[in-house]
Amino acid sequence: MNIGKKLKYLRLSLGLNRKQFAHGVVNETYLAYVENEEGKIRAKDLIAILNQNHLSIIAFLADFGNIQSDSFFYENQANDAFFNQDVQKL
Repeated sequence: MNIGKKLKYLRLSLGLNRKQFAHGVVNETYLAYVENEEGKIRAKDLIAILNQNHLSIIAFLADFGNIQSDSFFYENQANDAFFNQDVQKL
């Protein structure tokens, strides 16, 4: 599974349309490109979409590599960096 397909899966599982899922982050046309593997999404936009839909960044990334499920420390660090707009730390 790639990032776009996983975003689509999560969006549909939440019962949201593209506009609702990415509200205020990216428009629904851009999200459609990402979901259909025609475009890429910036990390900060991905994180913003996940956060506003109350989805775990670590859980999302678990399918894309060897991320241990007990790495809450890293998730908290990533969330803190995001909310403090600390791009370097993120």
